[in-house]
Amino acid sequence: MKALLTKTVPVWVLLVVALSVLVGGVLASYSAWRASVFTTSTEVINTQVVSSVSLDEQVALMGLGVQGVEQKRENTKFFGLEIPGSERAAFVQYSFTAKLGIEGEDVKITQTGDKQFRISIPGFIFIGLENPKLELLVEDNGILSAVTPEIDQLEIANHVLGDDAKATHIAKNTELLESQAKSFYTSIVHSIDPEVALEFEFRRP
Repeated sequence: MKALLTKTVPVWVLLVVALSVLVGGVLASYSAWRASVFTTSTEVINTQVVSSVSLDEQVALMGLGVQGVEQKRENTKFFGLEIPGSERAAFVQYSFTAKLGIEGEDVKITQTGDKQFRISIPGFIFIGLENPKLELLVEDNGILSAVTPEIDQLEIANHVLGDDAKATHIAKNTELLESQAKSFYTSIVHSIDPEVALEFEFRRP
């Protein structure tokens, strides 16, 4: 027994044991660090994508220059018969910049995989207009036009900017609006992480 206690252990054996313990500790620490870092990173990216895309205000995607000439004619009738010479006609030129876009708060974001998201875009809307101009170009009145009320240019403006006209502007530019929406949200997300893959879904109102 005394001989075993006093027996000298070779130095190389001690070095092997110490190196094994050190390597095992380093590998265990690296695995724990790696798992912790990558899990946290993914959560941060997801949070940043959702919070950045979820805007509460309206998003103007394009400014559409609109101009044209609206014609309006009116006359007076007596017992259902038009009075000759009572006609009034007005030609009004109009121009404005229409702002088309979406309601940002209605945009939905769904994660579909690792660094993969689906962005669901709501129906496009007429947000507003800038630099409206309305100008009377020509009036053409008959000799008895005094019996006919003057043409209200405000009515012409309301017609030019009515719901039907707004819907027409949106319908004619739907393809461009979709392209602008993709570009707008892609630039936001890729500023956070260029490796994120996006899928777009366009909803209709």
